[in-house]
Amino acid sequence: MERESVLEIEFKPVWDKWAWKITKQNEEVLEREEFLDEELNVESFRSPEFYTIQDKLFIRGSSKKEDEDIQFCTSEEKELIEEKVRAINEKYGIKKRWRAKTGEEYFYIDDYCRISIVGDRDYYEDEARYCFGNYFETEEEALEYAKYMKKCSLEWHEKRDDNE
Repeated sequence: MERESVLEIEFKPVWDKWAWKITKQNEEVLEREEFLDEELNVESFRSPEFYTIQDKLFIRGSSKKEDEDIQFCTSEEKELIEEKVRAINEKYGIKKRWRAKTGEEYFYIDDYCRISIVGDRDYYEDEARYCFGNYFETEEEALEYAKYMKKCSLEWHEKRDDNE
């Protein structure tokens, strides 16, 4: 499954060095002053930096005023930083749910509990189905979900009836 990155760093060449800064840090996952991954040697402490001797990447931390500061590194350090960013995104990246491109078809469960297929036109209905989880890449997925919903619904009614 495809993952959304939680950390992104942009690099720009400056003479024989590289300028870099963090352009994205998902703070729900990589929490300021809390995040520490000893295995990858990445930590949120004070401000973004890379310590070559320790092979340690510091991401945004307690000093918000330093978030936009530009850091510099060598080509070798750039490769190390990029590898750490890749590893962080592989380990902590947020799974992305499948979504059809505009005009492509998807399956959903209609008002009569039948599986329907429709093209995503980027309408309100398409967005609502996606947000509520009634949006599937295959008919099999939609059928599986319909069975699950039926089971949950019956269990809910049984519990409710038992409480009366």
